[in-house]
Amino acid sequence: MRIALLAPLPPEKNGIADYANHFKAALEQVGVTVATPLAGVEGNSEAVQRALGGFDWQSVDLVHAELGGGRLGEFLALRELRKAYPNLPLTATVHDPERIVWRRERLPFPLNLLERLPSPLPQAAVVLADPLTLREER
Repeated sequence: MRIALLAPLPPEKNGIADYANHFKAALEQVGVTVATPLAGVEGNSEAVQRALGGFDWQSVDLVHAELGGGRLGEFLALRELRKAYPNLPLTATVHDPERIVWRRERLPFPLNLLERLPSPLPQAAVVLADPLTLREER
């Protein structure tokens, strides 16, 4: 099996990098090949796009991302991979979520009208609904 791991790794100094490094080593010990196509890549859209374009995604069986710590690159990569390779299995570990529920399943009217419009309008609707989401969570 060959997995693409989207995660910070040492020499970055943070808990997610440490976790991802241990996870990678454990997978390799049982014979899984682990590629790290985002290693050393900045977390902005342009850098992530370049890294995604320079990797053969059809050579992996699965993509796993480590999400959290205010990092954006892995989120961006998963979003772009879903668009480009809709049948490629994507998985993720979410580290230390600040809240249990991040968004509502259905947005209330009139915010739900923005769901069908181009980005970033659906994302803005989620942000505008956040006070309601937080109230329901509590």
